[in-house]
Amino acid sequence: MTDRPSSADRTVVPVTLDVTGLPLLFVGGGQGTLQKLSGLTGRPVVRIVAPQVLPEVRTLALTLGAQVDERPFQESDLDGAALVYAFTNDDGTNARIAALCRIRGLWHNVAQHRGPGSFTSPAVARTDGVIAAFTTETAEPAKAVAARDEYLRGRK
Repeated sequence: MTDRPSSADRTVVPVTLDVTGLPLLFVGGGQGTLQKLSGLTGRPVVRIVAPQVLPEVRTLALTLGAQVDERPFQESDLDGAALVYAFTNDDGTNARIAALCRIRGLWHNVAQHRGPGSFTSPAVARTDGVIAAFTTETAEPAKAVAARDEYLRGRK
């Protein structure tokens, strides 16, 4: 297995994915999952796997009709997934999920840049039917969040 290039050596292309009807897997039941779930629209097909799930995540999962499995991650959880978010607080588990996703050719994102992933999630602003996405070419999500917040301040 080849190592992922550093963020300075990556070629990054912004895209917007239509995940309608695609199974999304979230590994982890904390703030990262809550944040991403909160940004989903429509009726996404979501499964959450985590030994512990925040009450807010459970409530939102119920609203979205998501499946919640309260247990540790197993490799078989990747079966059938189209997009994977590794949002655990364990760097080893996140790295294992990323490696398994690369082997399977699955799009994956590792929370908080704790390890390699095949995509990053931008800071998003939704206003008047327009989606504005802010990201960086390097692993500095705080810069993207600051740019999004500045954009939103300018819209007021």
